[in-house]
Amino acid sequence: MNISFETIGEREVEASASEFLALIQSIEGSSTTWSAAYLMGLVKSEVNLALAVRMQNSELVGLAIVHAVSAINPLILNEPHLFLRRLVISPHFRRAGIGGALMQRVAATIASDARFGSFSKIGWQTNLNNAGGLAFFSTNGFQPVGRITVGSHVDEIFSMDMEEFHRRLK
Repeated sequence: MNISFETIGEREVEASASEFLALIQSIEGSSTTWSAAYLMGLVKSEVNLALAVRMQNSELVGLAIVHAVSAINPLILNEPHLFLRRLVISPHFRRAGIGGALMQRVAATIASDARFGSFSKIGWQTNLNNAGGLAFFSTNGFQPVGRITVGSHVDEIFSMDMEEFHRRLK
């Protein structure tokens, strides 16, 4: 499968916000809380990484957004760490290696960017009803560290030491 990666910055969000949001909505449904302004805020944050995956025909098939946080929940992850805010793969392209390739690109980019050097952990959370996401991150070595209630649903929070993250995804 011939795919390419693109770094997403302010210019890309301005040009393609509706495309990025449509991909997120294809996963989360019409009730998603994501907006162009929220996406722009994440991209503008000082320590962030946003990557898109495109097919050879330029079709958007994946998106990863990573940013720094001081804590998700002080009782669960109470130290500064990188947080994988979204890893989204189009339903039509799942189980084709795109998610793994995107995670490898995230790991390589984090390893080569000095802005990320001070973080010892990377975290992620997903709705307990997201069986595919739970399986993907468990298979890739993320360990569940707790649960939080988000609105009317419960999310599982995962974490991994950065050293282990890089080792697994080389």
